[in-house]
Amino acid sequence: MPVFPARDIDSVSWVAGAVVTHLDDTSRTVSATCWSSSRQLNEIAFAFFASVVGGRLEDVDHLRERATSSPAHVFDYCRRLISPHMSPNLERMASMIEAETRLVFHRSPLPNDPKTDPTLLVDRPVEVVIPYRSTPDNPLRARNLGAVLSALEHQTAERSSYQITVVEESDVPTVSTRPGTAVDNYIHVEYTGPFNRALAMNRGAEQAADDSILCLLDGDILPDRDFILRNAARVSQAPGRLHLPYSDMFCLLPGDAAAMASNGYHPGRDYNGYLITHPVGGCVWITREAFKSAGGFDENFKGWGGEDRDFADRADKVAPILRHPELLTHLYHERPAMPSSRKEIMAAAGKTFEGEDQ
Repeated sequence: MPVFPARDIDSVSWVAGAVVTHLDDTSRTVSATCWSSSRQLNEIAFAFFASVVGGRLEDVDHLRERATSSPAHVFDYCRRLISPHMSPNLERMASMIEAETRLVFHRSPLPNDPKTDPTLLVDRPVEVVIPYRSTPDNPLRARNLGAVLSALEHQTAERSSYQITVVEESDVPTVSTRPGTAVDNYIHVEYTGPFNRALAMNRGAEQAADDSILCLLDGDILPDRDFILRNAARVSQAPGRLHLPYSDMFCLLPGDAAAMASNGYHPGRDYNGYLITHPVGGCVWITREAFKSAGGFDENFKGWGGEDRDFADRADKVAPILRHPELLTHLYHERPAMPSSRKEIMAAAGKTFEGEDQ
């Protein structure tokens, strides 16, 4: 099963996507830090768009309302207005957005061409570790976990070549471990404070075999059918690297996510959502030896954000990061309040942050 093509975006779509991100008030809930770091660029893109289309632009307040209720429709509207105005200036604007944005509206069809050689060699056992927390006011997380487990159960890789471990933090267990379910190992952590994803990752990695390949996968990232085989082979070929199996993350809109969670990937269908460019979260592949050498995840990070980047920064010194040119598919769910500053996130974990706040 193919995955979404990475960065297959034309110039008009880059500009239209930035305009939608500027107008849609809910876009910041996708990633507050990426929205914050892209805010100025998206404002510039909107000003450029308004100057190009001139009097054809409808009332901006009405357009904002439409973008929040139906960003895909406003994306089409912007594309229609921009398309007749192709110019060197538009190309330069699109290039700047592609180079600098961290968050932009995106549409992509799923291609219908196979990508994975079924004879790829995987020379180690694979342990898929999924950290999980769900509450009654977050029902979509349970839906997403079910979709992810179903996708993992129906891989092209031999089922005996990989184990699935779910680590749930809750007051009582909610994940089914009945015989016949996809979960091979279930770890319940009796904890109801702010979600400590780092702790869950570490607990899952601890019980993996010493020679295993770890796939640390969020419960809202939907794998395609070749996911295990393709990425395990990559680690087998370059075991001294930290593998990020994506260049960007494609965060689907609620309706698109519901359709994919229910029916899986449908080649040829257009999917809509927001693109987070060059993130470090959601999924990493690494050998257990390298994971241990990097010190695992820092459990001082609680709540939303920070632990992935901190781990990647440390792991990069042990197992240099290698990105692969694909999109990671994120299923929509209810989101907690997110800090918009990386300095704030790091400070909450007792760390300092000296880089750019993006």
